[in-house]
Amino acid sequence: TSSLLEQREKILFQFLRDAPHLIQANSLGAATAALTPWPHQTRVADAVIRRFPERTMLCDEVGLGKTIEAGLVIRQLVLSGFVKSCLILTPKSVLRQWQEELYEKFALRVPLYDGSRFWDTYEKPLPIPGGNPWEAYPVLLAGSQLAKRADRRDQILACHGWDLLVVDEAHHARRKDFKERIYRPNRLLSLVSELSFQNKITGLLLMTATPMQVHPVEVWDLLKLLGLGARWGADEDNFLRYFLELQKPFDLVDWEFIFDMLGDELQIGGELDPNFINQVKSEIGLVKWSTLIELPFQRNGRTSALKQLGERSQPYIREMARRHTPLRRYIFRNTRTLLREYKRQGILQENVPYRRPKIVRVKMRAEEYPLYERIEEYISHFYQKYENERRGLGFIMTVYRRRLTSSFYAVRCSLERRLKFLRGDLTPDKVYDDDDLEQEELSLDITDELETETSDLFQMEVSYLQNFISELRILSVSDSKLARLKIELQQVFMQRSTVLVFTQYTDTMDYLRNQLVEVYGTEIACYSGRGGEIWNGIAWVQTTKEAVKNEFKESRVRIMLCTESASEGLNLQTCGVLINYDMPWNPMRVEQRIGRIDRIGQKYKEVWISNYFYQDTIEDIIYQRLADRINWFEVVVGELQPILAEVGEVTRRLAMLPSEKREAQIETEINALRQRLQNREVESLNLDKYVEAEEYRPSQLSPVTLSQLEEVLTKSRATEKLFKIHPTLKNAYLLTNSGNTVAVTFSPSCFDEHPETVQFLSYGNAILGELLAKNSSQDVNIPSHIIRLESTKGLDLCGWYIQTDSDAPFKAILSIEELRTHLEHSIKDLPQSSPFIKSAQMEFQNTVAEILQHQKEMINHRRYGNFLAEKVKGQRLLVKASLVEIALGQNPDMFESTSFPSAFNEQAILGLQRHGFPWGPLLKLAYEEGLFPQSEDPFWEKIKDSSRDSLKGRLFQLTEEAKKGVSVLSAAKKAVEED
Repeated sequence: TSSLLEQREKILFQFLRDAPHLIQANSLGAATAALTPWPHQTRVADAVIRRFPERTMLCDEVGLGKTIEAGLVIRQLVLSGFVKSCLILTPKSVLRQWQEELYEKFALRVPLYDGSRFWDTYEKPLPIPGGNPWEAYPVLLAGSQLAKRADRRDQILACHGWDLLVVDEAHHARRKDFKERIYRPNRLLSLVSELSFQNKITGLLLMTATPMQVHPVEVWDLLKLLGLGARWGADEDNFLRYFLELQKPFDLVDWEFIFDMLGDELQIGGELDPNFINQVKSEIGLVKWSTLIELPFQRNGRTSALKQLGERSQPYIREMARRHTPLRRYIFRNTRTLLREYKRQGILQENVPYRRPKIVRVKMRAEEYPLYERIEEYISHFYQKYENERRGLGFIMTVYRRRLTSSFYAVRCSLERRLKFLRGDLTPDKVYDDDDLEQEELSLDITDELETETSDLFQMEVSYLQNFISELRILSVSDSKLARLKIELQQVFMQRSTVLVFTQYTDTMDYLRNQLVEVYGTEIACYSGRGGEIWNGIAWVQTTKEAVKNEFKESRVRIMLCTESASEGLNLQTCGVLINYDMPWNPMRVEQRIGRIDRIGQKYKEVWISNYFYQDTIEDIIYQRLADRINWFEVVVGELQPILAEVGEVTRRLAMLPSEKREAQIETEINALRQRLQNREVESLNLDKYVEAEEYRPSQLSPVTLSQLEEVLTKSRATEKLFKIHPTLKNAYLLTNSGNTVAVTFSPSCFDEHPETVQFLSYGNAILGELLAKNSSQDVNIPSHIIRLESTKGLDLCGWYIQTDSDAPFKAILSIEELRTHLEHSIKDLPQSSPFIKSAQMEFQNTVAEILQHQKEMINHRRYGNFLAEKVKGQRLLVKASLVEIALGQNPDMFESTSFPSAFNEQAILGLQRHGFPWGPLLKLAYEEGLFPQSEDPFWEKIKDSSRDSLKGRLFQLTEEAKKGVSVLSAAKKAVEED
């Protein structure tokens, strides 16, 4: 009957409305009702969602889709109601790309805050709400550069906080000094640390392909943000030592230390791998397994237990230590090796390409080389001058030296701007652009140095610059590197249809396009921080990213000129050729570029990569001299990453030296790098050795697929009249609702091709929400054999249950297809059985309780781990203070009445009680039986021969640290006790 059909439709619409909030919504659920991600992306996103609010780092190799994984996580957690507030921080250069990706891939319209205005997708202005701007919208995008500014820090820390903080390119949150191992965090690291310390964030998602730029301690810094606790989080030396110990022969490993650390990990949230347990039980037996599993938790008898286990068990002991570290718990990592294994198993169908890189050495013309050398001389001269004036001030000269590596045109543009600045015709903020400063500003807060720059200091540069600029202007229009590019383009187009040309600078990109347009005309497009641009036959005109990428995909545009800051989200899998017109000093930046075409689904089995160098320059020499040690860009680098970062630093140092000093230094620097590479003296963490991908399993299906959503909306009597087939776009409709007609689609591919033309009717879209709300009601007359339940425990969760037979219990409805089948075949109500109803209610309540308990456990583990870390820090302060007093006691002063201990025992620590605050409270909070100072302690070696004045100074310093330690440890203990 008509009324029965209407009732069924309302029930279906109510289920559609509930779908993101079903009890299984702590899995991918509604997130997959937006696009079909790759298997490795769903595996990671599903695991992160299930573990929320455990904090996590996404650490995939470049080009494997970290942004997609993060988008899946954000979408599911927001739509399911698990996350009600979210702040996303990204480098300024990719802010727009992030906003567009969230909309185009996940149907999430996330406002962007630029410091003064709020912007909707595609640069549409939004109203400016009152109050704290960082709390203006539930989900907000902002630049990391803006957030870390000193004048914004207080605003952010004054916020109530966020359920989820996402930090893209998180490796920029780092300390400033690694050699001296002094913890001086940059502003970004300091900000995120403070947000975590003040409990302003619950969940934290860090994203980086390169968590370790220079030193493994950078990994520790990031893991500390995620909640690394106990001994692991108390001291970076413990963390680093653990992995160094495991590299030693078995008999030389300090197993007491290893098992202490392993016990901490298992105590604060780490879990034993079930696969490992089953393997060990079957191979060494239950008796030895029971002995092995006790080692991390027992404090006495480990030596005898190891002997009892015997030599045959040693590989399993080492494997237990290797497999169960915080790296495995906090870091999710996909590699191309894993993807190729997925392809071998048939899990992944798409192509995973291989690389064929080559170095192209461009010989400068007769008029170019002398000018290049003179500009180098000018740069190095003033670099040394400004560094002597104030350390860090010379950075301004490195800007020009890097531009010289790119093109004569780029360095000319920057020097012209500098000349205007020195003459007072240009303000400091106009001298440099994001191409010049973004990386250093994010990591080194370089703007702090530039803000002190004044033109008065640099007047002697003017005569130099005037001379150079004149010569640069009369240089041949078609320089040597450009001539080589033209030849290579002709060769490429004989075999492949499109090519991507990367440059670091927008100035170089503009130079190239103006030279190439004479030959290729409308077959050239550009994409940079300005957006997309094409040649219309008369001039360069702005266009959408949608237009640019579709023209390139169809090969109507054959050459895409691109700056690296704006290449995200261009879907360049159809292009198999990449030319690096310039080479950044840090090779890891080149990896980011290559990742734009070395992607899943690349149509070519092999991608070609050309790397351009001016011949006989310092950059060329370094790459040539290390070519027999490093297979440049053939594979994604792993454990060599810190050395590659050092290559960048060595290049900078040598490039900024005067030529006479450089000749003497170049052999020393390169030989040192070669020696480290030859001996594999890589002070690194091979993440792939410790971070194992979880066993692949298909993720739980979404309760509603896009095709089911389309079918219900376009065929139900209540809504079908609103939809008409789109006259020109495949898989699209014209939807007329509330007097407005808009183009819509349920197809991810259609939306991906036309994101600015059609709206995507998936969860998160306001129009879809309005349609579902208008045609459903929670008061709808649901048949008695169907139960709908809602959570009242603070979670937006609901459950649907069906009874198929009067004698059968209710069971959960997991999909709309299942619900529709029951509605169609169960016309009459079944008599309800009270016990069965209570059983369904109990199952629902238990599921909700499990989710709440899981969330509480994650937070409790983090708090307890933090308490243990602060306790270990307190114990270390006690030991250090006792060692200082022992040093004082072993060299007594006859005129001093105070007596200091002279023996290495527990009493040396307990004697600190006599000083009162802070040592008395710290002893009460941190002391454990068996804690005593040792003469083998490295700290003792450092202080034992110090003067009495120096020792007393140290004791005063330790006392000040102890005052802070008591406060922090007391707060950490209170947080644990409150739980």
